[in-house]
Amino acid sequence: MRIAMLLAVMLAMSGPARAVVGDLNCDGVVDLKDFFIFSDNFGETGPPDASECAGPLVDDGTVVPTLSAVGVRGAGGNYNWDADAENEGVFLSWYLVDTKGFEIYSDGIPETAIHELTFSFWVREGEEKKFDEPFWVLQFTTSALEQRRKVPFEDFAALVPPEEMSSCCEYIPVVIELLLTQADGRSFAARTPRWETLYVEYFQ
Repeated sequence: MRIAMLLAVMLAMSGPARAVVGDLNCDGVVDLKDFFIFSDNFGETGPPDASECAGPLVDDGTVVPTLSAVGVRGAGGNYNWDADAENEGVFLSWYLVDTKGFEIYSDGIPETAIHELTFSFWVREGEEKKFDEPFWVLQFTTSALEQRRKVPFEDFAALVPPEEMSSCCEYIPVVIELLLTQADGRSFAARTPRWETLYVEYFQ
């Protein structure tokens, strides 16, 4: 009987994705409390509860079903993409991580999956934010296959506090944070893990 009950718990834990799989009381830990919730309600029937802590995982081609986390690579230097003085800027880049901790490449991303991304930029002092509010917030919706975006200098240079610029070069020390939201409402956050700079002018 005990073995059968454990098997039933394992089957229940393999159902729709949660913030933590098997966390029936949504406290962030899978423990005996979750087991007793399951055992007390084993065999009950009724309509599904739409208020589950993370909601059901939608796998209809609009999301990356194995997505578990995101990372920010940064604002990648400064570029002149076509030798035109009016087409210079930075590359914002990010990446997706699956449930096993591996980076997700294009062959694991549905062509129809859509992501909404919000990048926030704070002035950095040391390794921390210097001010309470970001000086620039960039939001856009894109294919989940896109993990790098061109951003021209003219889109943000005027927003950069001039007094915070480096005294020797045209850049500002920043903290970059990313909030990525899938079509099913799940959100994932990340920030640059190192000292990051944002260039505001092209130079060779």
